[in-house]
Amino acid sequence: MKIINNIANKIGVDKILHFLVGALIVAQFEIFEWYWVLIAIGIVAALSVTKEFLDSKFDWKDIIAAMCGAFTQLFILILKMWFFSDVPYGGLS
Repeated sequence: MKIINNIANKIGVDKILHFLVGALIVAQFEIFEWYWVLIAIGIVAALSVTKEFLDSKFDWKDIIAAMCGAFTQLFILILKMWFFSDVPYGGLS
């Protein structure tokens, strides 16, 4: 638990939450055709920039954290398609 607390203190809970929300938004679109995942990445980018403009302090690191979460989820989807290509799920069969 101490290791997790050290990581959270170094990175910041805010950045971890941005990462998780970016990944969660992209994960919601995995059940549709593959191009919807790319649209979801664009949605994450647009929402992240809009949120930062509405904040009192603009922080590029928050946008980068959200996009890292989105691209991590894309990478996971690519791995699932590669390793489990014979198992149909969503529109990615």
